[in-house]
Amino acid sequence: MAIPLTIIGGFLGSGKTTLLNRLLADPQGHRFAVIVNDFGAINIDKKLVASHDGQTIALANGCVCCSIGDNFLRTLLTVVQAIPPPDHIVVEASGVADPARIADIARVDKDLRLDGVIVLADASSLRAQHADSRLADTIERQIDSADMVLLNKTDLTDSTELAACHDWITGRRPKLPVHPVVQANAPLAVLFGLAVGDAVAHDTARPHHVPFETLSGASTGIVSRETLEARLSELSPQIIRAKGIVQTAPGFWSLLQMVGERIEWSDAAAPVEQMSQLVVIGPAPLPDGISVTSLLAP
Repeated sequence: MAIPLTIIGGFLGSGKTTLLNRLLADPQGHRFAVIVNDFGAINIDKKLVASHDGQTIALANGCVCCSIGDNFLRTLLTVVQAIPPPDHIVVEASGVADPARIADIARVDKDLRLDGVIVLADASSLRAQHADSRLADTIERQIDSADMVLLNKTDLTDSTELAACHDWITGRRPKLPVHPVVQANAPLAVLFGLAVGDAVAHDTARPHHVPFETLSGASTGIVSRETLEARLSELSPQIIRAKGIVQTAPGFWSLLQMVGERIEWSDAAAPVEQMSQLVVIGPAPLPDGISVTSLLAP
């Protein structure tokens, strides 16, 4: 029997990882295999971890979380051939990816059945992102690939902007289900069982150039939250996304999440490498001279 496959898409910072964390923490009796781009972003309760081999984390609740690593298809094949097989496979598309490309894999693999493409959209920044000519094509493709949209972060905007986001999405896709949510908190009954199969034709005909660039850096130094926040703010809007674990005081580590101009901090455990690590993403080409290591300098 074919295994249902769900793709989770959405632009950088839209809340995909928050949704995946919810699935892994409370699968409600389902054995999910979740395939992610970045293990570091997944917040798995250590008490749930049954085993961890570096590529795959097996959980006591029957779920597994797999890192894509250097080959997505190889990872997917390993999950499909697992004994026993998972009840459902969930794939996280990268923040600048067209989820329809992944959906096409399920359409030609006899061991998989496309259950649906769920796209998250940040209600507080969706229209501003689409108004940026550098980002518009990516935003449009993600909405066009969706079988359902979770209009996330509705608590960070007002009712007027929320209605405008909803109208823009349904104006583009009149019959597309749109669910307003906070912290990607949607019931499993809403997310799964769509069983769209080939019902939605995803347009992959036109070539898609992803105009984004990623820079990363590491440092053994200490930089305050205030200093790093000021440096990142100076680079906006060239930098539209940043994330990392940073030593912000002696022996104290912080998780940084930057989406657009919004920067959030939370406490974090020290990384194994005992080094601050930061990744920044922006429309290509990023300005010459941007050094992530310099951003982390004391």
